[in-house]
Amino acid sequence: MKMDIVANSKNDEFYTPLYAIEPITKYIQPYSTIWCPFDTEDSLFVKRLRELGHTVINTHIGMGEEYDFFKYEVPDCN
Repeated sequence: MKMDIVANSKNDEFYTPLYAIEPITKYIQPYSTIWCPFDTEDSLFVKRLRELGHTVINTHIGMGEEYDFFKYEVPDCN
């Protein structure tokens, strides 16, 4: 069964719910720089991590071909 049909999303874009993000946050060092390579500004990962004071670099193929995960140069997060 195709998930886009089950979720009625009409595409393959699925956002991680907040209840699945919260348990992960306790393992991230405070004020880290985090790259979210498949996330738009609307991503709950991006929003929540920024709320917690992290610097978040988000990229998504929808931002243009230069943001294609398989071609993109990993940003320097130091």
